[in-house]
Amino acid sequence: MTAQANQQNATVLLRDEHDYRAWYSQLQARCVTYNIWEQVNPDGTKLPLMEPFPPELPECADYAPSTGLPAGANPTRLSDLSSAGQRAYKDDLEIYKLKMEQYKTKYARYKTEITNLQHIMILVQSTVAVHLQRTCCPPDGSIRDWIKNLRAHVGITIETEREQARQRYYSALKPPRSANNWDTWLAEYNQAVTEAETLKVPDTTQFRSVAVDFMSAVNKIAPIWAATFQSNGMDQPGVTQKDMMRRFREYMMLNHPITRNRSQKGSFCSG
Repeated sequence: MTAQANQQNATVLLRDEHDYRAWYSQLQARCVTYNIWEQVNPDGTKLPLMEPFPPELPECADYAPSTGLPAGANPTRLSDLSSAGQRAYKDDLEIYKLKMEQYKTKYARYKTEITNLQHIMILVQSTVAVHLQRTCCPPDGSIRDWIKNLRAHVGITIETEREQARQRYYSALKPPRSANNWDTWLAEYNQAVTEAETLKVPDTTQFRSVAVDFMSAVNKIAPIWAATFQSNGMDQPGVTQKDMMRRFREYMMLNHPITRNRSQKGSFCSG
């Protein structure tokens, strides 16, 4: 089952080149949610945060001792220091407190990023086929390296993606066999045309062209709607492909209500 056909499971699995685009989109969306796409993007250069080091607490032994301290003894408390030593220690202690607050802020950011990267690592490990993990995801590699390797093995060019989307779009335009399964047909058409528009397939960049294709496809099961939309809807200012589908859906739900447990086979003509 390909990523396109796996409609009941929201998680896309990567098994071969047919799954790659949907899987990559899923990965990117999850990374954006976690605000770490720049650290994962295979074409990016931003590195993950380095773990910060906490500042060192001032030690009394590093400051001028009091003259009353026995010779050779190291100061261990503030009262063991000279007046100048106490002032210097207190000044450095204030600086330490400021640096500690900065450290806490940096460490919180680091910890959040590490946790989010671990979520993405788990996502990759749980959605990529075992044979691809062995080949592309070495344990000592970064997530960015993993994605680069996966793209090299099963990635496809934008031109190939666009051609696949174009073919799916025209396949979805195959007229429904009858009005009984119009909703199943419309769901596939919606996915196909949305994918084609997203990838800027030339055949779907102009609404009028898309509308003409759609009306031709549904004319057999909804000739009255097709004629009405052609004369009164298609050229209305601001009307969109989504508006067209909404109007068609409302018409079909009124005239051909969806019945429970009906067969979903035979939605398309064979030729």
